[in-house]
Amino acid sequence: MKTLSKATILLAALCTGGLHVQAQEEAADTREAATPSFSAEIGIGANLLPNYGQMLSPQGVHYRNQYNPVTGAYVQLNYVFRNRDMLGIRYAGYSTMGNYELATGQRMAENIQYQYVAPQYGFLQPVTRRANFLLTVGVGYLNYKNDGLMDNTEVKVVSHMLGVNAGLALDWQLTRNFSVGCRIDALGGFLGDKQHRTIGNETNRVETNRWNTIRVTQLDLGIYLRAHF
Repeated sequence: MKTLSKATILLAALCTGGLHVQAQEEAADTREAATPSFSAEIGIGANLLPNYGQMLSPQGVHYRNQYNPVTGAYVQLNYVFRNRDMLGIRYAGYSTMGNYELATGQRMAENIQYQYVAPQYGFLQPVTRRANFLLTVGVGYLNYKNDGLMDNTEVKVVSHMLGVNAGLALDWQLTRNFSVGCRIDALGGFLGDKQHRTIGNETNRVETNRWNTIRVTQLDLGIYLRAHF
């Protein structure tokens, strides 16, 4: 019985010591993961929505599905706090092209680009030692530009909008300072002001209505590279 008791005490001591060492290691891992840091992210993507999810034509609703798929790229800078909240800024640029015929018989060729700049709030949640889940949201400024040709006449349209974005991402840490990932980004642009249209050398401010208001609505799937320091 005394031998059994001694063995039991020894086993309990070993278990307690092992649990203490494991707790210290987990605490060290947590402290390391929660250390404040900077991250810089660059990525590319393409819109997933049917008919590209756009209402991009300034010519009206009949011409809004006449565009190539919208592609985009972005850069995002973040500061990650101890509690893994993130604050940052995002710049994204998108482009597409379209060719179609107006009801008047004139041919339109358009090159559309829009840029989005917004502060970002986010959260980083470790899933494993190498995998991280990220959530970001933001509200900012979206600028729409359309350089086109109506037959042989230059047509330019500019509009300014309020933009809202949200993104979900999962990345995998390759090295201590670099990760690669896949993300889904939603972007909406609305409350656009009057369109500034230039046809030839004449510029006009066009009143918008439900038929000709330009809207950006898209859901992008993309890949990115993230550097963290």
